[in-house]
Amino acid sequence: MGIWVRRVLPTVTMLTALPLLWATGSYGQSCTSDSLKQAIEQLQNSQNRSKAQTTLAQCGQVAVEPLASALSANATTRLYAAEVLGKIGWEANSAVPDLVSMSRSDRNLQVRSKAVWALSAIAQDGNANAEQWQGWQTGEIRELQDLDQQLDKLLAELKQDKQDWAGKANDLEALRLALNALPSKLRALTEQPSYQVVSWGQSNPWIVLIGLGGVVIVMAYGAIFWLRPLWLLKFGDELIQAIAKFPQVGAALSGVVKVLLPLKYHPRVLDAWVEQHWQQVQAAFLKLDTVKDRHIHIPLPVHLDGTLLNQLSSSHLSPIFQHKTAVLLITGEGGAGKTSLTCQIAGMGLEKQLMTHRLLPVLIETELDDKKTLTEAIGGQLNASINQQDNIPPELLQKLLHHQRILVIVDHLSEMSETTRKQVTPDLANFPAKALIVIAFISLVQYSSSSG
Repeated sequence: MGIWVRRVLPTVTMLTALPLLWATGSYGQSCTSDSLKQAIEQLQNSQNRSKAQTTLAQCGQVAVEPLASALSANATTRLYAAEVLGKIGWEANSAVPDLVSMSRSDRNLQVRSKAVWALSAIAQDGNANAEQWQGWQTGEIRELQDLDQQLDKLLAELKQDKQDWAGKANDLEALRLALNALPSKLRALTEQPSYQVVSWGQSNPWIVLIGLGGVVIVMAYGAIFWLRPLWLLKFGDELIQAIAKFPQVGAALSGVVKVLLPLKYHPRVLDAWVEQHWQQVQAAFLKLDTVKDRHIHIPLPVHLDGTLLNQLSSSHLSPIFQHKTAVLLITGEGGAGKTSLTCQIAGMGLEKQLMTHRLLPVLIETELDDKKTLTEAIGGQLNASINQQDNIPPELLQKLLHHQRILVIVDHLSEMSETTRKQVTPDLANFPAKALIVIAFISLVQYSSSSG
């Protein structure tokens, strides 16, 4: 039995599929422009007319344009072309203006009657199709609204038209019934929020374009922020100016970028920059003579805010660096190990032991004056450490200092000039460094251990 089924089943499948394949092929062949033209010509032939109408109706929307053109042919062709359009239904809505014109003024009353019938059939099929529509299908809804308006006007004119034809009352009643079903359906569709939103968008395309463009910019900016935060540092006024040149929407979209641009200095971006350069900064810091001479550190007891500690650790210091401005003053007699201790603290900052992020140590040992400010000295040291072709942009340097990504160390401040000491005044509101260590002799400089 199993063998018999396996032998017979392919044959049965082939025999079943052949009619379908033949029908599909013959349908495609019957809807070519030449075939449609031939079918329309056969509408005049009573013997071939039924087959020609069936062929044209099966072709559907493809046949609508040739059939609409045929409405200006002889009366017989006009009559049966109108009938086919009615059979096609809603897909023939593009022929409605021609059918309306025929209904008003065709010299053949039988053709007028058939045109009114076709319009009723198209309206009925449009109403049936509308049952499946959603509010966002504004194109179809507006076509149905246009049909409703045209037929409503036509019905009023035909009622006033004193020229009668056989069955006119029935034709007009059928048209009226078809029209009566449209308003409620259209109202239900146009009251849907999706229709109102899409319609508003189509009426305000530039606003929609600006909105979509803004969303794209925000999403792209957000993706870069999370995946490639360092790329944001390349964005600046050039990007804003380029976007501002876009026609119609440039001003608005450039405004969106202006709002997002401050994110380029978000702590996440600054941390990414620090992670990229911290090893270079560490290597350069360790090569400084001041640091190399103190690579061996012997822990000694220290006083921190009046408390004697046998050994200073990061757990003692981290509370100080939680302040918005963290200042650590290390004082003592010469040779007491102040700078050596500071180098150990700098290492803690690099290893995230003082804060949740790294602090890049910058050692200031030279005098400052009007020509060389503290910020410029810090920038110079950092540029030398990372050894890049381009210097760090001033705004980026300012943000790194403000967000405590740089630990500024000023050595032997008490031995420096008054001009230098005036620049190292963390109590001032505009003082650039928010993480500072000052090394000095005990009797010459007065700072609290921390401020915030």
